[in-house]
Amino acid sequence: MDDPTTTIRTATRPVPIGELLDAWLAVQAGDFSAGHAPSPRTATPGELPPWLPCPGEAPVLVVGCAGTVGASTIALLLAGAATRTRVVDCAPISCSGLAGASTAELGEAGNGWTQGRRDQVLIQRRLDHPAAPDVVPRPPDGNPGDVTVIDGWWPLRDLLTAAGWLGDLARSCPRLVLVAHGSVPGTRQLEADLRAAGPERCWAVMTGVSSRQLPTLVEHSLGPLTLGLRAAGRVQLLRHDSRLAMSGITTNPLPRLFDRTARSLLEGLLP
Repeated sequence: MDDPTTTIRTATRPVPIGELLDAWLAVQAGDFSAGHAPSPRTATPGELPPWLPCPGEAPVLVVGCAGTVGASTIALLLAGAATRTRVVDCAPISCSGLAGASTAELGEAGNGWTQGRRDQVLIQRRLDHPAAPDVVPRPPDGNPGDVTVIDGWWPLRDLLTAAGWLGDLARSCPRLVLVAHGSVPGTRQLEADLRAAGPERCWAVMTGVSSRQLPTLVEHSLGPLTLGLRAAGRVQLLRHDSRLAMSGITTNPLPRLFDRTARSLLEGLLP
């Protein structure tokens, strides 16, 4: 007869810190299936219809690796560097980084979208507060041959697991621009997002730097995926601008020193 006081011990192997980090990230993303990458939520009947670009329309998705890193600025810069272009801002109305960017408001565009113009750039924004990327209605139709820059607003992991057109775009867009702060935490966030999205379709912009080179401490913190992206010419640096950091995007012109970064980035995205 078994002794009920006997303690049974099960031998376990030490868990590498990398596995612990991946498990923590999976919990934060709501993905509790061990050993499986996050998968898109199953769409339910009656959900939003897909968004299909017009023939020849080139979508570019811009996503910040953290909040307030300048993703909206990069989206506007890219649009300004193109000839025929628009920006689709998916942020809730109170969170939009482009709310003050238009020099002329054009009114409602239907389905909860409003639009304005800034020089040759059409800016389309939400008039409501969508609670998740799944419920953002598809944007107004574009025009053949246009460049459409989508400011995704939500964290990349939320976008990659979302249903609807925005989730589909995050998983399939061949031009994904990740924006991270040029700091040690920023490089870690960028590396994690590159791993989640797949670096082969990514470009990166590191913002808030004070020179044309990263500080030594930040340089030494770059991960292998980021280093590979830079070796391929897909990493750009954007200088810190104290006025823009204080006021956000207004109707005033963006700093001219940003133009070179925008042109170089656009040439890589649309050679």
